[in-house]
Amino acid sequence: MSLPLAFGVDFLFGSIAVMLALARLGTGAGLVVALVGGAYTWLLWGHPYALLIFLAEAAAVGWHRDRARRRGLATPPLAVSAALYWLLLGVPLALLAHRFALGLGWIPTLLIVAKQSLNGILNAALADLVLVGGALLTRQKSALSLRQVLFGVLLAALLIPSILLNAWENRGLKDRLEAAQATSLRLFGELAVHQLLVDSQGRGADPAAREAQLAVMRSALVENLPPSFDPQLRLEPGPAPVPQPPAGTTPSPFSRVFGSLAKPGQVIPTAVPGLVLILPSGRYPSRVGLWRTAVYRLELPVQAPPARGGPGAGGAADAPPEDFSLVMQWRAAPLVDQVQGVATRLLVLLLGVTLLGLVVAAGLSLRIVRPLRQLAAGSRALPAAIRGDRPWPAPVPGLLAETGELADAVAEMAGSLAASFRALREERDQREALNLVLAEQEERYRTLYETMAEGVVYHGADGVITDANPAAQRLLGLSLEALRGRDPLDPRWQAIREDGLPYLGEEHPAMVALRTGQAQAGAVIGILNPQTNDTRWLLVHAHPQVRPGESSPYRVFTSFADITRLKRTEHRLRAILEVLPHGIAEVDPLTRRLLWCSGSMLRLFGYGPTQWQGLKVEDLHPVESLPRVLAEFERMARADLAPALDLPCRRRDGSLFYCKVSPGLASLGTETILIAFFTDVTAEFQARLALTRYNAQLEDLVDAISLPLPLAQQVGTLLSLGCRRLGLGAAVLVMMDEERGHRVLFAAPDDTQDGVARGLERAFLDEALTHPGSPVVLGPERLPGAALAAGLRSCVALAFAGPRADGRTDSLVLSLWGPGPTLDLGGPGHQLIRLIAQQIAAVRYQEQIQRDLMQAKGEGNAHTGGSQS
Repeated sequence: MSLPLAFGVDFLFGSIAVMLALARLGTGAGLVVALVGGAYTWLLWGHPYALLIFLAEAAAVGWHRDRARRRGLATPPLAVSAALYWLLLGVPLALLAHRFALGLGWIPTLLIVAKQSLNGILNAALADLVLVGGALLTRQKSALSLRQVLFGVLLAALLIPSILLNAWENRGLKDRLEAAQATSLRLFGELAVHQLLVDSQGRGADPAAREAQLAVMRSALVENLPPSFDPQLRLEPGPAPVPQPPAGTTPSPFSRVFGSLAKPGQVIPTAVPGLVLILPSGRYPSRVGLWRTAVYRLELPVQAPPARGGPGAGGAADAPPEDFSLVMQWRAAPLVDQVQGVATRLLVLLLGVTLLGLVVAAGLSLRIVRPLRQLAAGSRALPAAIRGDRPWPAPVPGLLAETGELADAVAEMAGSLAASFRALREERDQREALNLVLAEQEERYRTLYETMAEGVVYHGADGVITDANPAAQRLLGLSLEALRGRDPLDPRWQAIREDGLPYLGEEHPAMVALRTGQAQAGAVIGILNPQTNDTRWLLVHAHPQVRPGESSPYRVFTSFADITRLKRTEHRLRAILEVLPHGIAEVDPLTRRLLWCSGSMLRLFGYGPTQWQGLKVEDLHPVESLPRVLAEFERMARADLAPALDLPCRRRDGSLFYCKVSPGLASLGTETILIAFFTDVTAEFQARLALTRYNAQLEDLVDAISLPLPLAQQVGTLLSLGCRRLGLGAAVLVMMDEERGHRVLFAAPDDTQDGVARGLERAFLDEALTHPGSPVVLGPERLPGAALAAGLRSCVALAFAGPRADGRTDSLVLSLWGPGPTLDLGGPGHQLIRLIAQQIAAVRYQEQIQRDLMQAKGEGNAHTGGSQS
């Protein structure tokens, strides 16, 4: 879009779009818009130099703004960037293009330079105003800076009144100048027409005379006008034709704006009637040159007076009056130069006012905005100063009172913030210390949660698992992803009770806790572990969690411990207790009531699994032994635990037997119970009775042996009596001699020495000597043939030491032979060996005493004889 200014000089507004594209879309988009819009100048003015200048303007403005952005500075206003371009680069380019490339004079060149500079700066200022208006209309936040708004408003406030005032004062300048010239020339023309009419009446229509008159008038016109006018004067026959513009060039309101009439050979009407401006035909390097070669044309109609003579006269006098036109033409260059000179002075003045307005607007906006920016920078530095406890410089009040008030308010706020921040710092230090403690506790609890051996599972309000710790995942054999979404009602758990029956999901502690809101503890549940494919026994506790102000739990967490090993141990112990020969019973010390009995206890006393309930201690013993039993029980209840007691017991069928009862006290929480172990010792009791009888028999044997008998007779007597009294088949005492080997000392009966004793193997004797004090059993396969022939089927040998008179010991081996397949060396056999050893030791001791007495007596006699001599 363009606005004609004067004779080929137009104001263009296309660079407004270029500036908007530079501001919104960037330099590349701005160059594209400048290329498209600048192409119109080539069409309008007929040369490409304006296009190049406009492209350079777009590139320079875009570079200037991009450079400011790269350096982190505020983006300058478009008008400032455009003014810098025209002052530094645009004006020299325009001078070179129009003065030297196009060959224009200085006045049109200066006019074009001033117009283009002012046009570019004005378009940039208008683009700034469009940006401000667009931001205000769209209400975009932080779209524009205050400096940009102030600069645009101040620049518009300075430029618009100046431009409007100059435009008002110089409005119609061209029309006034054209009217002045047309008035002077019209007056001259009217005088010339009058003179021509007078001469025509006197001389008639003589062409030569008329041409002579025109020559005189032309000379007078040239003398009264400047030479640059080059006036032309001629008569044209007929009425003056009205010049018409070419077809399709009818003036319209838009034709003057876009310059559609300014074409070579075009006839342009003026505001003066009868005055037209005729553009020359042909091609010109610039529109300014086209206008300078144009001519003005003024036509005055002349009507010839009627010829002299009366009607009916012949000849020329009878011809009708001839009409003609007086046509005056002169060059438009003087008026064009005059108009362009006035326009040049006006544009230079406006350019100066514009530059001054730029400086004033930039300086004033900077003075207004600088305190605000300093205040903003200080405000941004305020947090760091407060955090570092450094002094903060107070902001400068600035030019306006409002900025001073704002600076004071910010200073007060800074002081308040500093005090508050000191308090916050103290609170932060305390909170950091607390957070450190909380973090340590959280880390400790987190570590405990992740490393504890017990499993923890969180259930939502619907019972669905939401979280689980690693121990729970390991115990349940499922990952966290697999656990999430499950609930206790899921049949895949295959939960069972301790008795092997299914554990219903509704009875799971988590579901019960969600339903009742009460904690559940101590539930034993067996769960199938899919990883190990075995049953894991868990001791489960459930704890509901309720938000403040609510009554129903929003979640529940269950903790469980793996008691599989305990359950297996319990099963093993239960199995062991079931097969143990010892009965175990738990008894209440106060009521003497049985609390629990093992299976072996029930079998020992002949009771069934449920028949023992309600029994007391006195129900397990015969009536005649109750006083002793109850006395012992009272003593045990007082924690006076004695060694095991042999007590008579009574079975359910009334039969009696003997048990060794071993008591013990155990504390189960706050309760104390008495644990009694019952061992059936009926056979041992009977053996002890038999042993008592054997001891009596042995005592009879000892009493029957007189000590003065020789050792051989005493031992032989013991062996003979032992074989008869103890039911032995034979007994042999062998002494081991390193020099002479083994030799039989005694044998019973007497015939055994020849058959059995001589058949003993040395390996058997060495084996007995290797384990002194321990019996060595000799099976039938190792017995000598003589022993088997004598009806002996078993043999037990025992090695022991026999003292000698000289202080050394003899290695003795006593072998006892029995007719049965087994021979018990306990009881009577041990007694027999002990008696033999005692007898041998006693005899050896007496022999040693006698030897010592004899030696002492001999030494005394020798001493007495020496004294006498």
